[in-house]
Amino acid sequence: MKYTDRELVILTGKPGSGKSRLGKELGNSRTVEHVSFGDTVRRIARAAISSVYEPDVRRHLAANPYGQLPQDIALEVAYEILERTDGTPTLILDGFPRNLGQVEALDELTYISDRKIIGVIETTLNVRNAKSVRM
Repeated sequence: MKYTDRELVILTGKPGSGKSRLGKELGNSRTVEHVSFGDTVRRIARAAISSVYEPDVRRHLAANPYGQLPQDIALEVAYEILERTDGTPTLILDGFPRNLGQVEALDELTYISDRKIIGVIETTLNVRNAKSVRM
């Protein structure tokens, strides 16, 4: 394996289950960075970010605002996130992977970006107590 000491933690869970909140709390240091896959996709869709897949992201989200991105575009976004955070020893990524195809591709993405997955955290929200949770 070519992995160095660059680490990746995956946060997974249903929408609204607390992934981003937990990621922000855990990623609050100079050596740990949190990136939300969903926020990155929305930023690409809203901003004039120059990338080869920007028009595809915009077009797809306009047609399916709550749907998943096509596999090839989702993988490109994930790869960009991993490359953009190249200088961060530990990356916490929430919201990716979202399906089996992305899970299978993650192995190659981590190899290419020289990161080692050190943990997967699944968040859940107790709907019965949701009103008492302060965010």
